[in-house]
Amino acid sequence: MIMQLSKSYNLEIVAPFTIEIEGNSYSFDCLIKGYGAKNGMVVDENYSKISPVKDKLLSLNYGFSCLNIYEALPDFQEVLDDWGKSV
Repeated sequence: MIMQLSKSYNLEIVAPFTIEIEGNSYSFDCLIKGYGAKNGMVVDENYSKISPVKDKLLSLNYGFSCLNIYEALPDFQEVLDDWGKSV
């Protein structure tokens, strides 16, 4: 599904996405670059994985969203439009 999204919407997607924050490693379903925040949108279907580091992600110029990137999404363009292109 991620490869399909990448091709269909011309997206740069890192999957899985792992980031080190304060000496701890955190892994998420993916990072979608170019949308939402300067460094992209961290995506994971499980909010409990994002919640402990959400403020740190924001301070590092990442946005975040909770959705199942592995399921077919009816209109992913609507999601991208909601996030907006990052600068």
